[in-house]
Amino acid sequence: MPSYNLLVIYNPQIIERWDCERVAEYVREIAPDIHTTLWRDGSSDWQKCPVPALPTLTFSPGPVTGRRPTQGVVFEGRSLRKSEEYAALERIGVNVPRWTLYTSTSAPDLGSFDRYVVVKPDVGGRGADVKIKRKGRVRWSAPTTDLAKHVTRDSCDWIVQEFVYTGVHPVSYRVASLFGEPLWSWRVQADSGRRPLRHRFDFAGAADGGGMSIVSSGKGCVFSPIHDPTLSGLARTAHQAFPDIPLIGVDILRDADTGRLYVIEVNAIGWTWHLSSPVGRNIQQQFGFDLDAAFQVRRRAARVLADQVRSRAA
Repeated sequence: MPSYNLLVIYNPQIIERWDCERVAEYVREIAPDIHTTLWRDGSSDWQKCPVPALPTLTFSPGPVTGRRPTQGVVFEGRSLRKSEEYAALERIGVNVPRWTLYTSTSAPDLGSFDRYVVVKPDVGGRGADVKIKRKGRVRWSAPTTDLAKHVTRDSCDWIVQEFVYTGVHPVSYRVASLFGEPLWSWRVQADSGRRPLRHRFDFAGAADGGGMSIVSSGKGCVFSPIHDPTLSGLARTAHQAFPDIPLIGVDILRDADTGRLYVIEVNAIGWTWHLSSPVGRNIQQQFGFDLDAAFQVRRRAARVLADQVRSRAA
C-alpha cells in the first residue's frame, strides 16, 4: 500500500503529459510506496483524479495558475527579479558579476565599474534589451523590445552589471537543477559570423552609439550538450539559495581571461525542463541531440522526486 502522494502539476508549454507519465513510471518502479497523480494546470483534472489522504508533496515546474492542492506541501516555480536572485546568491557566497540597480528615480554611481557595463531589465528574459554600454552613457529609458515591454509595462528598473568577457564570440552555459540535483547542461555559442570581440574592451564604435548585443543566444547560435562537473557543482550550490523552488535553470559565464565562473541568472520561474517543451524540442531537433539520452534525465528526476517525497511530504 502507498504511504505517500506525489502530485505533479504540468503545463504543456513547460512539460508534456506524456513526459510526466514517463517520469511517473520511473517513480512507481523505484518507489512503490509513492502514489503518483498528474494534474494539468488550470484544468479540472483534480475532479477526476483525486489525491488519496496521505502525506503529499506537489511538484509544479512552473507557477501554479489553476486550482491549488489543499493538502501537503507545494513546490512550484516562482517569478523573481534578477536583483532578488543576485541578492540571494550573494548571501551564500556564489559569484555574481558586480551589479547595481538603476531606476527611473535613482541613478547609481558607476565610477568604480569598468568602462563598459551590461545593462538589462530587472524583470525580463530571452536576452531581451540586454546590451553592453560605455558606463558614462548609461541612462534610464523605457524598454524597446516587445517582450520587455510586455513584462515591465514600460515601468522598467535596470540592472547595471560588470561585463564578463567569455571570448571572441559570447559563450554561456545552462544547467537545469531539480531540488539541487543537476539534471542536464548545455553550452550556447553565439553566431561565429557576428562581429568578433578580440578583448574585453573591444567595443569602440559599437557600444558608444547605443549598445550591441552580448548574449550568446540568438540567430545563428549553436547549442550543444556538455558534461562538466565544475558547472554542475556551481549549479548545485546556487540552488541552495532557493530551497523552496524545485526547478531552476542556472545560467553561467566563464571569464575567458581568468577562468572564473559567474552565475548571471537562475530562471526561478521554472520554465527550464526542456525535454518536451516547444522550445526544448526545437533546440534538440535543430542541433541533433537528445537531453534524456545524454543525461538520463527522467530516471534521475524520478529518484530525486522520490527522495523529496519521502523527506518533505506533509
